[in-house]
Amino acid sequence: MKYTKALIIPLLSLFTISAGTPTPKRAIVFTDIVIGPFDDSQDFYLRFKSGSERTYDGKVELYNAVSGTMYGRSSFTVEEDFGDPVRIFARGRVGTDGLRYVFTFNQTTIAFLINPIVSVELNANAHKRDKVTFNNCCIGIYASRAISSESYDFSDTLDYVTVNENNIVDFSEVCFEYDRSDYLVYSSSYLEVVDYEGVYSFRDQNNIVRFSLTPVVNDGKIYFRQNSQMYVNSNTLEMSPIARVGYQNTNSIYVPIGREIDFENNDLKLVIEDCGFSKSKVVIPLNFFSTSKLFGACHESDYCVEGGIVA
Repeated sequence: MKYTKALIIPLLSLFTISAGTPTPKRAIVFTDIVIGPFDDSQDFYLRFKSGSERTYDGKVELYNAVSGTMYGRSSFTVEEDFGDPVRIFARGRVGTDGLRYVFTFNQTTIAFLINPIVSVELNANAHKRDKVTFNNCCIGIYASRAISSESYDFSDTLDYVTVNENNIVDFSEVCFEYDRSDYLVYSSSYLEVVDYEGVYSFRDQNNIVRFSLTPVVNDGKIYFRQNSQMYVNSNTLEMSPIARVGYQNTNSIYVPIGREIDFENNDLKLVIEDCGFSKSKVVIPLNFFSTSKLFGACHESDYCVEGGIVA
């Protein structure tokens, strides 16, 4: 997934009308959160619905965050019992100074400061004891408050994967907390293996193998799930990215039989590219832990091969 314009993600939240005004039938409902990356010059917009009994006027103004120079202004009117979403446009730029986005509706004003996005690498091991927060990296409204930040917490993130009795690499318990998980965005995710020992025949010229993954949200945490279609030899557990005679398709990642020690010598990490509003690179370095194997050497497996016969 590539990003060239601001991305709109569904958001159902309430915008409360300020005190001293007639109580509407329904509050203003915002249906978008606007996030980056932001172009040098682009349209910023929010959409919302209103079920109020009166007609209200509003406006959006965009300013240079340092000089205060106005880039653009957009005025709008919401009529009583307006059923369709109102879409508000204003053109501005983040540039190197940042952008101030001011939303005014029925005497209530909410302002956002948007900083230029500078992507960084978040190494889970380096942030075990501190929560990482990025401020002023998105535009959104929730319960009359501006959403403009995100936080990552790696304090409970596991630093190892297991290879189970079927020689399947299992990283299902590896996760991290992300406070904007309902609006998770990213460009790619993968398990990277620096395959020094040649466990996988399809490693590239830098000895790197990448298995495509999908980040999965569960209770405010981000987990990883294998999503690339691979092929495995049912006898040797050798893997291939393309169909071959004697290979079956699989969604699992296998360690070939007899290559467990070689696999242990490789470097592993889970990666999410352009993660979140800040477009950070999340990296989770991993160690290797092998449980009892179903097939393999006789001294370490439930079953082994002697003279070509399963013993």
